[in-house]
Amino acid sequence: MRVHLLGTGTVHPTPGRASAGFAVETAGTVHGFDLGRGVLNRWAEAGLEPLSLRWLHLSHLHPDHCCDLVPLLFALNYACDPPRQEALTITAPEGLEALLQDLRRAWRWLRPRFPLHLRETGPGRFVEGGATLTTALLDHGETPNLGFRIEAEG
Repeated sequence: MRVHLLGTGTVHPTPGRASAGFAVETAGTVHGFDLGRGVLNRWAEAGLEPLSLRWLHLSHLHPDHCCDLVPLLFALNYACDPPRQEALTITAPEGLEALLQDLRRAWRWLRPRFPLHLRETGPGRFVEGGATLTTALLDHGETPNLGFRIEAEG
């Protein structure tokens, strides 16, 4: 298992730091965790291909943890040649579907041209891409917030 810290910043813009985001490589699969401001470019800088991402897990829906969803969804629609056929699954707390509906109303170009699966979840356990993920609710004021544990390769 290999962990890439792609964004360790906060809501405050800081030179050289992106907002929250990291990637975990395991058994040839990459899981993304949070996608804050600047994190999508950091994927490419780390030698990872952001447009091949199949599993994205969002801790909560504050912009500093998910605002790069807009450029990701736009790129998946228009920068993939040939057009993307693989599904992208996004796991997040309650509110993900409403957020994406609002984004699509604002930018019609974000309506997926590829299979997109949304999973709104609370505490639980699921298996994806050869890894077991366990989620737990964490305190973040009034905002639903998930903590993730990933287990793979022993």
